[in-house]
Amino acid sequence: ESGAHRQLAGGGEPIYADDYRAECARRGITPILDERLGAARSWYGVPLRDNGASFGVMVLYSTEAGVALSDDDRALLAWLADEVAPLVLATERYERASREAAQRAAMNL
Repeated sequence: ESGAHRQLAGGGEPIYADDYRAECARRGITPILDERLGAARSWYGVPLRDNGASFGVMVLYSTEAGVALSDDDRALLAWLADEVAPLVLATERYERASREAAQRAAMNL
């Protein structure tokens, strides 16, 4: 991964930036410059965690000049990340178990 996502996925703390590109430059990382994030101004990333270990990232950002994410916006994203993380893990476990069951069934034919 690139951009601030890389630091978050590595187990970092949430990152908030009023200026996404400037924050990436300050951290010495390459910003993600796709069609959506290329215009990001205000940016907040929160790691998804399982027992303290990061396995993904949730991001909220604004492309509007002069529009900063509020404390409420950041609190909501942090709460959502905590709520979503177990659901993502459960979905991954279900998909893995389904694939394994299909492989076992194919071997028994």
